[in-house]
Amino acid sequence: MSPSKTAPAIPSRDDHRVFWEFEKYHGEQFDEALARASGWACLHAKALLYIQDINLSLWCELHSNSEFAGFSLQGAHMEQLGQSEIELVISVYAERCKENQ
Repeated sequence: MSPSKTAPAIPSRDDHRVFWEFEKYHGEQFDEALARASGWACLHAKALLYIQDINLSLWCELHSNSEFAGFSLQGAHMEQLGQSEIELVISVYAERCKENQ
């Protein structure tokens, strides 16, 4: 799979970055999407092990137009990411409540 985007090193950031984007399937729950993405990332991480000074991150974005109780991360997925030395970053975006504006 070809990268969705690349960002070459620049004077303020000396690392080259490569991005692949995944979209949640219609009706897919967060933990199902995370399982699919982490499985893909761990599979391909093995091919990148020969590169020195590499950092791999799986960045998940959660968007909601209302408050929600949270999400769960299954231990097996976290263990799989840890064994592949992949950092998990989760960004949560929620629509601002009118009361707090």
